[in-house]
Amino acid sequence: MSFFFISCAPSTIEMRLTRPPEISPEKVKKIAIANFEVVELNYGAINERNGVWKVNQVEFNEKTKVSVSNLVRAKVVNLLSNSQYDISYSDEFAKLDNDEAIRNA
Repeated sequence: MSFFFISCAPSTIEMRLTRPPEISPEKVKKIAIANFEVVELNYGAINERNGVWKVNQVEFNEKTKVSVSNLVRAKVVNLLSNSQYDISYSDEFAKLDNDEAIRNA
């Protein structure tokens, strides 16, 4: 006879910025949303066996990283779609040559 006990806990997403924004948001009218790139995902599964707790690091493949990046982009688009800003998507500004062309778009 075998018994399997499985428990679930809500996971949290932690996002860290490497540097604060360097622009004044008062003058911003249009926001361009590019694709996000997930460089690193750290996730540990914690389990206990006979009173010994162990953290197993979970490896993510490239397909999972792409899925997470699409989810993050979708959440950002959803939040910004209800704001006062005009939104440009990556396909619209990817064809622009330089920063000046993006500003004048």
